Amino acid sequence: MFHLFTYANELEGFVLDKQKDLCQFFSNESLACFLSDFINLPNISKDEEIKLLDAGAGDGILSFAAVLKLIKLGYKNIDIKLYEIDSSLHKIIKSNLNILKIQNPELNLNYTVIKKDFLKVNIKLIKNHFDLAVINPPYKKNKHSFRYDANKVPLNISNDYASFMALAFMALKTEGQLISISPRSFCSGTYFKDFRDYLIQESYIENIHIFKSRINVFKKDSILQENIVCSLRKSHKCSKSIEISHSKDLDFNIDYSKNIYRYQNIIKSQNDNHFIFLPESKSQQKSIEIVENLCSNMEKNEYMVKTGPIVPFRMKKLISNKASEHNIPILRLKNIEAFKINWTSDKNNTYLKKKETKDERLVQKDICILLRRFAPKENQYRIIATVFNPDQSNFKEIAVENHLNIIYKENFTHEEALGLTCILNSYLYDDYFRSLCGSTQINKSELMKLNIPSTNSIKKLGRLISEYQEINRVVVNKQISNILG
Repeated sequence: MFHLFTYANELEGFVLDKQKDLCQFFSNESLACFLSDFINLPNISKDEEIKLLDAGAGDGILSFAAVLKLIKLGYKNIDIKLYEIDSSLHKIIKSNLNILKIQNPELNLNYTVIKKDFLKVNIKLIKNHFDLAVINPPYKKNKHSFRYDANKVPLNISNDYASFMALAFMALKTEGQLISISPRSFCSGTYFKDFRDYLIQESYIENIHIFKSRINVFKKDSILQENIVCSLRKSHKCSKSIEISHSKDLDFNIDYSKNIYRYQNIIKSQNDNHFIFLPESKSQQKSIEIVENLCSNMEKNEYMVKTGPIVPFRMKKLISNKASEHNIPILRLKNIEAFKINWTSDKNNTYLKKKETKDERLVQKDICILLRRFAPKENQYRIIATVFNPDQSNFKEIAVENHLNIIYKENFTHEEALGLTCILNSYLYDDYFRSLCGSTQINKSELMKLNIPSTNSIKKLGRLISEYQEINRVVVNKQISNILG
């Protein structure tokens, strides 16, 4: 029936810039059908009316696919509320839904298209109203952290997609189902803590699908976020398992796989934080368990993390392109490789003018670990770190750009810094971070919560590795396996 569907971006006069301004990226047929396949309403009899919510409806394709799925499941009474702020799309939505009514005369379908910013809806009017919500929310950041103050809901959320998901979830009845496609960034990180805690406390996750490629899901729109599909059930019941599936892109017949995991191995709690791990294999899940069971963490071992303080565009007067004895090299992302600082003669090298630098915090003189803050999942390794030791370097002091993290400690020895660098560069922690971090960034907050071996074990590893003439991941992983058992 999709051959009768009218896509907004195929219409003459469709304004793509308006779509971009709203950070709205339309689903295609393959994605819409995939989301609808997650629909499962076991507590609703076939003769009851299904109340469906579509927030940020676009051209209505998610509702279109959901109705087709509901018909297949035996439901004939459906009422849809579609929120779409762009009124130029309303005619298309109505035309598409009318096709369903014409083609399915036995179907009792009612719908209302509402021109309103969904985030400004009074939750009291729709709370506990819907059986099902299927959404593809906009991706932009809120200019101000969004709080549902008017609705007496104390959630502090900084991104529209998470705000849409939270509000849609509140609109569900008990045992209602939310199906969404969104960035996976809410699964970890400080910015999404409130939202993540709320979802985990008020629901259980039934299914998650991970797209391995960041660029192919919304290929025409140049979206670089890593996207996932989530199916959540509004319930306080405890689930024993969760299904996680994977595919490279929207061709689900190629490179598709799925595994069933114990719920407690995916939803993790640490102090007052919840995290959602997304392993791509059973071996990654094993890595998560090993790391989570380690006896210490960064804080206990007295490690500290800070972002490199050099922000070039804000410090132009302090930066030079000329090498001299009075200038300090500025290390950037490209200079950091695993176990190595790569500094070559390059016309693009930059230096901090030492004579004009009054703030000593801009200069690094002591042993530390330098770690790339940005690492896309397509990289072979997510964590890339090396040791800076002024006694074993061409430089006695360095400046560090803000695209790097600095791990430091009082009285940091070379063997301890090398041991921790080996831990971070290992396959074990690569698996762990791939399962935890959907963003391209390795953030300070995630590093500081990281479970690691004891200080003595890290020093022992550093001593063992320092005996090798060439340090690489193969050597490191063999020694880590020996130490961790």
